[in-house]
Amino acid sequence: MNKILLTVCIVFVSFVFVYFIGKKKNKHDLLDVLWGAAFILASVVSYLLSENKSDVGLLMTGLVFVWGSRLTFHLTKRNIGAKEDFRYDDYRKKYKGKNFDLYFFFRMYLVQFILCIIIVFPVIFINISGNVKLSSLTFIGLIVWIVGFIFESLGDKQLKEFKSKPENKGKLMTIGLWSYTRHPNYFGEATQWWGIYLISISNLNNLWLIFSPIVITLLVRFVSGVPLLEKKYEGREDWKKYKRRTSVFIPLPPKSDKE
Repeated sequence: MNKILLTVCIVFVSFVFVYFIGKKKNKHDLLDVLWGAAFILASVVSYLLSENKSDVGLLMTGLVFVWGSRLTFHLTKRNIGAKEDFRYDDYRKKYKGKNFDLYFFFRMYLVQFILCIIIVFPVIFINISGNVKLSSLTFIGLIVWIVGFIFESLGDKQLKEFKSKPENKGKLMTIGLWSYTRHPNYFGEATQWWGIYLISISNLNNLWLIFSPIVITLLVRFVSGVPLLEKKYEGREDWKKYKRRTSVFIPLPPKSDKE
């Protein structure tokens, strides 16, 4: 338990550190960059602290490292040197108090820290306890994780390539994976954590850890992911057509425009 607490404290320090950087630069969307990196930190630290290192723990840590590294690199390229993300800018405009930075620390940094620990907790727990061994469920979880990783990474890649073409400026991305779900990257992110959960219960003795994939799924589907982005496009005719024929989250065959 002490090693779990130490891991949590180290991750908390990283959030405080990035908060002061964001405050100094007046650019709090650096928190997005920290999101993936904090998961890596929690996983690696808990693995290094463990006296019960296991193959399952190493696998889970490795998967988080791959997921977090790709996401951190992607968001670093997007956020560093650019204007503050529109979501964070909206917070500034709507806030009427005197100390926005302190408010934002409790409103976003502290909340994201708590969410990070909740979601990554299966990895921390398995690393410290070492109470899971490889089984057929381990490989099923790995396959689920790979499917999620493909959706998230390929979805981001397709969107980046689409936006890089001048003729697509102002247009909606509706091809590739985006023709099966309006948010392939968010679906992929949630799916990866379901895969990690399956790995964590390889011996069916950690079923209670299911709160982790449930939280990340609810978060991206109903709170910080899908709703915020969909609100950005409300009122556009092309968006209305896209919504009618394309599944919001789970990938499904596109519907006919006549439906």
